[in-house]
Amino acid sequence: DVLRLVERRGAPAKPREAAGLFHVAILLPERRDLALTLARLVRERLRIGASDHLVSEALYLDDPDGNGLEIYRDRPREEWPRRGDEIAMATEPLDAERMLDLLAPGVDLDAAQPAGTRVGHIHLQVGDLAAARAFWIDAIGFEQTTTYPGAVFMSAGGYHHHLAANVWASRGRGPAPEGSTGLLSFEAILPDAAAVDAVAARLDARRLPYARDAHGLRVADPWGATIVFVPA
Repeated sequence: DVLRLVERRGAPAKPREAAGLFHVAILLPERRDLALTLARLVRERLRIGASDHLVSEALYLDDPDGNGLEIYRDRPREEWPRRGDEIAMATEPLDAERMLDLLAPGVDLDAAQPAGTRVGHIHLQVGDLAAARAFWIDAIGFEQTTTYPGAVFMSAGGYHHHLAANVWASRGRGPAPEGSTGLLSFEAILPDAAAVDAVAARLDARRLPYARDAHGLRVADPWGATIVFVPA
């Protein structure tokens, strides 16, 4: 599965300023795949944003429940710029016309997304960046890759980011009201069971609560965003 939706009839929308999901980012294998998605969204007259982040090119929109979506493609890792020890990222305009030039006339805009499509990262709204760093970096073990004003980006294995946290609208705020739309949980696939054990050991050392069963290890950040660590 890439995304799994669970219906809650009558659920209120998550307040914009509440902590929780900022967006889930769907990573496409090739630039042409993103061009096809862009053309389809334009055809459907959906309101979208579009940015060039130096390491990637991205489209942004909300689903009907207000859940943020990013759809993006990565540039080759050897092209990612660096700023000292960190990966350099920015938010610049996307060259949409050049991207659409990748599509031949009469291309099938309704083609399914290609094999290899997956969730590339999760971006969260949090109430406090220091507390977010203490949880996601110090306790969980993600590495900081770069920062924006009001945001921190984190990853494993040198990726530009598997996880981000910002306080742009949520500084000092708590989680969304229980039962509102938004994120239930997301999975991080680790190499093996020993890697999941290592996460458990880090949490035990800090006396942080978690749950573990046959599927994996579940732990929530200070605002209730739940990550499930599963072995590959």
